[in-house]
Amino acid sequence: MRKACNNLVTVRCNVLLSPMPSSSINDDVIIMGVNYDKIELSCSELKTINIPKEFKQTIRTDSQLRKIFKYIRTKNKEKRTMSTISAYREIYEAPDGIKIKKELVDENGWGSDQVKVEFDGSIHSGVTIRHFLEDIFPDDWQRFRLHYFEVALDFDVDVKPFVEQGLYRSWARTREDYKGTKYLGARRSKRRTTSYDKKVERLAKGQDPGRHEYRLEERNYISPKDRPLVEDWLSGQWRPKVFAHTFIGDTSVRWDGLNDDEWKSVKRHGVQATILSEKRTAASKTKLRKLVRENQWFPLQTSVDESLYAWTSKYRLEYGISVKYSGKHAKAHQSRQAKQGLRSGALHDGRRENSSNRAHYRFDNR
Repeated sequence: MRKACNNLVTVRCNVLLSPMPSSSINDDVIIMGVNYDKIELSCSELKTINIPKEFKQTIRTDSQLRKIFKYIRTKNKEKRTMSTISAYREIYEAPDGIKIKKELVDENGWGSDQVKVEFDGSIHSGVTIRHFLEDIFPDDWQRFRLHYFEVALDFDVDVKPFVEQGLYRSWARTREDYKGTKYLGARRSKRRTTSYDKKVERLAKGQDPGRHEYRLEERNYISPKDRPLVEDWLSGQWRPKVFAHTFIGDTSVRWDGLNDDEWKSVKRHGVQATILSEKRTAASKTKLRKLVRENQWFPLQTSVDESLYAWTSKYRLEYGISVKYSGKHAKAHQSRQAKQGLRSGALHDGRRENSSNRAHYRFDNR
C-alpha cells in the first residue's frame, strides 16, 4: 500500500497600498493572495495505473458520448468556433477533487491513450501532486507534463471598479462578458485574462467567502512543444510567464501627458476600451500604451512571478532540490551546493520516505 500527502498550501500574500479613498486607517492596505487554481497534467502510453478505491468512477457509454459531441457541435456553430469535438470515456474523482480522465474519444470513434490528471492548486501543494502521481502512476509519473494551469489573484477588498478601469492587456483585441465574468481576449483563446466577483461565486456554491472579494485570473493552455515535465515545473526549474502582457494602471491620479478628452475616456470606459476605440488616433493609442506601463499600481508580473516561485519552495525543501544558478559565478555557486550536500541522493530519498503527513488510500490488488 502506498500513501498520499495532505500538505496544505500556503498562499503567498502581497500587501498593497490602497489607491482608493479610505474611511479608516484599516483601509489603507489591501491583501492580495497569489496561487495556482486549476492544474492539468497529461501523459500518453502509460505502463501502470493504480486507481484508489475511494475514487468515484464514471464510465460514459457510446450514447452519452454522442450526446456530448452533439452539444459541442451546437456550441461551435453558435460561437463560430472550431473546438475539437472529443471527450473522455472514463473519469475518476477523489473526495478532495483530484480527477483522472482516461480514453479520449473523438466524434469519429477514434480513441487516444492520453491520460489527464486535474488538481486544485489552492489546496494541493507540489509535494501532494508528486505523491499522488507516484502512487497512481508509479512507472510513469516523471513523464507527465504540465498541460493547462490557472493563476489567481484574490483581493480582500472589492477593488473591481478600480482594477477594471486601469486593466490593460497588450495583445487582447476583444472584451467579453459572460455570466458575470469579464474576459480580456476571446473567451476560448489559449491564454486569457478574466476577472469576477469571487465572493458571489463562493456564496453561490454554498462556501464560506472568507476574505475573498475580487479575483483576477490568467488561464493558459500550453502548446504541446512547450509543455514542461512535471518535476521541472514543481521544482521551479521551469517557470510560467504569467501576466507578462497585463498591466493595472493607477487611475487614482491623473497621468501626465493625457489631454482632457483622453483622461475622461479612461475614467469613464477604462484603459482597454479607450485604446481599442476606433475614435482614437494611432498616436493617442501608442501614448496610452506607454503611459499605462509607466503608471502601474504595482509591478504585476514581478509580484506574481515571485509568488509562484515561493509556491515551489516546499517541494524543493522536501526533496533537497536547488535550482541551478547560471550567472558568472556559477562554478563557485555549484561547488558550494555540493559541499552543503544539496545534491545528496540520501537527502532526497530520506525526505521522501520520512514524510509523516501522508494520508492512506486503499488500492485493488490486481
